[in-house]
This record gives sequence, C-alpha cells and structure tokens, in this order.
Amino acid sequence: MNYAVQKNKKLAATVYPKTAEEYMQMIGTVGDEYYCYPYHTREYQYMLYVSRKGSLSDYFDLDQILSVYGACGIELDAEKMKKYFQKELSYFGNEEECEIQLHDCLGQEELAVTGLLFGYPVESTVALLKKEIDTCGY
Repeated sequence: MNYAVQKNKKLAATVYPKTAEEYMQMIGTVGDEYYCYPYHTREYQYMLYVSRKGSLSDYFDLDQILSVYGACGIELDAEKMKKYFQKELSYFGNEEECEIQLHDCLGQEELAVTGLLFGYPVESTVALLKKEIDTCGY
C-alpha cells in the first residue's frame, strides 16, 4: 500500500514507513512526478502524504461525479466540489492549509473528495454517507 500512488492505483495516500530509514528512502525515491512530504507529524512519528501531480479535475469529471451522487440521492454542493476539484493535489496533504482532515473528515463533500483521492469506489462513499455501512466496525 505504501507504493499504490507510484503504481497508479491511487491519486493520493498517507503512508506509514516503519523506520526512519524507510521514511527517508521513500522520500528519496518518489520522483519528480509526485508530491511526498510529512503529514500530521504531531500524531504519527513516521507518516507521509504522497500524491500525483495535478488536480482532481485532471482525473475526474466533476459533472459526472455530481450526477452519480445525485442518482444515489445525495446532493453535493457543486460550488464546494468545484473549489476542491480545482485545488492542486498537494493541497490535500497540507494539514495546516486544507480544511479536510483526511483521516477524520466531516461533511459530504469532504468525504466524497477523500474517497476520490484514496481510490475508494464511489458506491462505498455513498454507503458511508447514507449510513449503510460503518467504518468503525460496530
């Protein structure tokens, strides 16, 4: 999973190297076509945010995403989604700047964006929003 972004399986990921050596190796081998830097350093000793370059709009059609959610009975705020779709993917890994908390996000649009970033099927995010599934396992 630590290399899912580099293998084009996801747009973004938070990765957890086991050691400082692995942490530094990962930073050094990511390459210029990706972003890679520390994320949420206060909570995790070794945690990196890795993403491709570009914006969500480079990878997804916003109108199509809004349509799919709408067909499932979830009306996302189109203006808010447009704002997120125009942001560079590095924005979502900047904990100080981005209002979305990637591991504890609140809000329909925020969860929809996080799902797209981390490669979750839209159906899974819809089920979470409709409270048909629970990530806590209760």
